[in-house]
Amino acid sequence: MGFTALAALACAAGLGREAAGKAALLCGVAGGVLLLWGMLRRVIRRAPTKQKWVLPAACVCLTAGLFLGIFLRAWDKQVAPVQSFAGREGAIRATVLDYPERAYGRVYYTVRVESLRMEGERVEINPFTVRMTSWQPMDCEPYDLVECTVSFYEFDGTGGLYSTRNSRLADGVVLGAYRTGKADCILGLALPPGEIAVRLRELVGRAFAQQLPEDEAGLLRGILLGQRERVPESVYDDFLRVGVSHLLVVSGLHLSVLAALFRFLFGRLPFGRAGRNGLTALVVLVFLVVIGFPASAVRSGIMLLIFLLADSLGRETDSANSLGAAVLVICLFHPFAGGDLGFALSAMATLGILLFARELTGLVLRPFGNRPGLRRALRPVAGVLGVNLSVLVMCLPIQMLVFRGLPLIAPLANLVLIFPCQLLLYLAIPPAVLGLMPALQPLAAPFAFCAGWLARVIFRLARWLAALPGVFLDLTEPLLLLALGLTPIFLFFAVGMRRRKRAVCLLLAGLTATWAVGFWMVDAQRKGVVTLAVVADSSAVLMIQDNRAAVLALGGYRTDTADSLLRRANVRAVETLCMPLRDPDAREAAAELLRVYPTERLLLPEDAYVGRDLLTAAGNAEIAFVAEGETFTLLEDISGSSAPEMARTDFSVYGVQAAVETGENPGGECDLLFTTGQGSVGSVWTVLIGDGDAEAPPGSSIKPGESGLFIDIYPDGTMNVRGETDA
Repeated sequence: MGFTALAALACAAGLGREAAGKAALLCGVAGGVLLLWGMLRRVIRRAPTKQKWVLPAACVCLTAGLFLGIFLRAWDKQVAPVQSFAGREGAIRATVLDYPERAYGRVYYTVRVESLRMEGERVEINPFTVRMTSWQPMDCEPYDLVECTVSFYEFDGTGGLYSTRNSRLADGVVLGAYRTGKADCILGLALPPGEIAVRLRELVGRAFAQQLPEDEAGLLRGILLGQRERVPESVYDDFLRVGVSHLLVVSGLHLSVLAALFRFLFGRLPFGRAGRNGLTALVVLVFLVVIGFPASAVRSGIMLLIFLLADSLGRETDSANSLGAAVLVICLFHPFAGGDLGFALSAMATLGILLFARELTGLVLRPFGNRPGLRRALRPVAGVLGVNLSVLVMCLPIQMLVFRGLPLIAPLANLVLIFPCQLLLYLAIPPAVLGLMPALQPLAAPFAFCAGWLARVIFRLARWLAALPGVFLDLTEPLLLLALGLTPIFLFFAVGMRRRKRAVCLLLAGLTATWAVGFWMVDAQRKGVVTLAVVADSSAVLMIQDNRAAVLALGGYRTDTADSLLRRANVRAVETLCMPLRDPDAREAAAELLRVYPTERLLLPEDAYVGRDLLTAAGNAEIAFVAEGETFTLLEDISGSSAPEMARTDFSVYGVQAAVETGENPGGECDLLFTTGQGSVGSVWTVLIGDGDAEAPPGSSIKPGESGLFIDIYPDGTMNVRGETDA
């Protein structure tokens, strides 16, 4: 029932309110009909029906209908009443719920709006939560009241199931807002439980920051407290690229480590089994309170509490039933959990481990069956591989839906990084606890010292793994997608043929051949193809050919966009980096790319300010200033020319005339235009870039989606569009 509830909420989040209402009605009717049919057959025949699937099917339909109804009720109560505020300005009185996040040169506050005035009149509302963007920090603490003027906006809901809107709703945030006026803060006098948890979490984070450098402290805050925003962007990108980003999400691994440590410590106390388990359960509950009850951690926490209760009563637990119960409880109290990517990955990964980990571990160890010593030595390695392969099997649909790619190096990366990260968790706990008590802080220094050095080792290992060529599989390629779809079939038959070694070898050989042919055909098809890549809400435009790249523009608050696209294309070096925009976001993105990727040349507008940040990051790269009409090299066989101030870059690829426009330009014509909305160049096809609501010039226009838009230009001049579009 738990996964039925999760599937129902996921469908509701993906389809929207109207479709969810129709689906709820359909599920309710279907469940009622099936239940009535089963009961009538039993009454008429006076014997249990032979169709044993009827009652389970009725339960599935009724459960789905119930949770779709819960979603609809939550939507009508929390979301619908405030949707009309989007695009309007109002004066709010709100409670600050947490410490601010700082990113992209802005400060982000999570606030609960208590009262609202629009156009001078008070609006009757139920309190709702808003993510408020501010250019300057406000002089306030968590659970203080703040009064200011804001402009509301709706989050983007075009990214599918795990769009920005659904992700924010899963976090309890209904709308976004920009602060447009002065903020007056009122000191909160009460000390609610929520404030205690927030302050305790911040104290633990500050204890790390006082004893370690910023990057190492950020990793500890991410890995222990789940504060993803504290982890350096480059480190998180490395973890994401190699498939170990789950180590930065508080889930079963973290709670298991925490529970194992404290069960060991409490085992030395003169209490019975029930007393030790009770203390461990108390530690788990306190930890969940401190980290703010994220769904992925609550799921593992419920399973752990069920295990501790059963152990106290001398019973054994059924892990599958415990997982289902945990998912059911979360969905019951969290109607928007269907759009929570972290929760979905956590639940599916745990289900995969329960279903397949033992069989896949045995499959890895099977060739060493006649060598007991070697088999025992390899069992830990086989266990890690079995767990990761089982997680991969269950999370693959979500991976394909969200990331449009697959980190091929994930099993190796988990094998290399999981044990150091577990050790880092153990080392992070003493500084976190002792750091809260000033008199005992010196005792935390040795643990913090070791944790800092281990964090540096983890940084280097993640960077080394991420730098390996070909570690990311682009699933927008149909041939590779087909090979990926055949893989579970091969593995299923291989696991089923326990004693047929020859058949297993043939199946694995067929699997290897399928992948080899897929890679070869994709490589042959893409030889010489030039790909222009963009992503939603960013001004970054990339040109990629045969693992070489040129960056044609940078800008927008999503400063990691270009890096993500380059990693996805397995690019290891940049030939040309053009920076027509001079805003801080573009400079930050350019400096990061120069630090990470070997770059041949950096192109700037005439009289542009270079700055120490770019000079330091550029290293041996050539820095050139481009004059109006000057021709420069983008890739080996592709050149471009510049309009004044590099407001437009013109280039030709296999006869296709293209341009990237980031400012006002004299008129012109081209076949393919990337524009922030200036509208001065006519084009056959227009791609809207940037984070604003740009108006395209006349002609056909498209806007990239969250997962990226890729335009392939073939040597014969034909074009192919891959990826996601919003228009």
